[in-house]
Amino acid sequence: MCQVFCGLKQAAVRHFPDSKEVRYLVVSGFIFLRFFAPALMGPKQFELTTEAPDAQTARTLVLISKTIQSIGNVVGARKSQHPYKERYMMEIHREFMDSSNIEAVRNYLDVISSASRQHAKGIETPIVLKEGFMIKRARGMKKFGLKNFKKRFFCLTNESFTYAKKKGSSALCTIPIESIQAVERLEEDSFKMKNVS
Repeated sequence: MCQVFCGLKQAAVRHFPDSKEVRYLVVSGFIFLRFFAPALMGPKQFELTTEAPDAQTARTLVLISKTIQSIGNVVGARKSQHPYKERYMMEIHREFMDSSNIEAVRNYLDVISSASRQHAKGIETPIVLKEGFMIKRARGMKKFGLKNFKKRFFCLTNESFTYAKKKGSSALCTIPIESIQAVERLEEDSFKMKNVS
């Protein structure tokens, strides 16, 4: 799906080069209006539940769906004003449509429509998915021991996985995303140390 969203975004940007918002509108139109909202309004049809929701739950799901559709429309709009058909939607709009939520949704849309294919690299700035300090096992002679565990700053983007001695310093190792073949989650007590990877 990410490749489809990436293709949509690139086609829209090519056809409307003067619009900065079109990159978000085309992706949000698909993900929010075609996937999330219908799944919320008909959870049984999408096999999210085994039974149809009762009337009160169905009404709540419709309101959530409307909110999601509003978010999808606002992230691509030049201004966050929204005409309301129902008064109660004004309160929901005030609660959810602040700049931090809109920016978070835009970041999400960037992530799901990022160019992760090899030939598309360089088209856009890498998107940071997760970063922070973790303990890394060093490549020393001994398998265990305190000297073999080093605190490193890890950064995962849509293009690569890197680590460095500290944030902002040059990477000690960079692994392209397409070179990562498997990821395994370890229990914290695997090495009897917290945050070991």
